[in-house]
Order: sequence, then C-alpha cells, then structure tokens
Amino acid sequence: MKIGVIGTRGFPEIQGGIETHCMELYTRIASLGDNEITIYRRKPYVNSKNKNAEFKNIRFVDFHVPKE
Repeated sequence: MKIGVIGTRGFPEIQGGIETHCMELYTRIASLGDNEITIYRRKPYVNSKNKNAEFKNIRFVDFHVPKE
C-alpha cells in the first residue's frame, strides 16, 4: 500500500506531540510488510539533524512553503 502524509512538520528530531505520535505510528506501519510511506515535510523544519531523505523505511519529500 502507498501512503502519503501531509500536514506534519516532519520528523525525526522535530519536537511536538503530533510529530512524536506520527513517528511511532508510521514507522510501525512501514515495518508491516509491503507499505511505502512518503512524508511531505516543510523545508523550514528540515535541519542538519533530520535532513536525510529516509528514516526507518519512510521516504521524505521536502517542499518550500511561504514564510508567515
């Protein structure tokens, strides 16, 4: 199954309740077999600690957003 996730700031190394929940949930789903998970992250939340394109079988796509 292919799963795309939008709306989170991203992970890992992003503190927040929903990000922690999503990291636990999506890494578990990714480990259950034939699942492909892509997280669409906002570039302002990508840093040197989390800039990798993959994390525990989850792929990240970083996109530009306008500044508030």
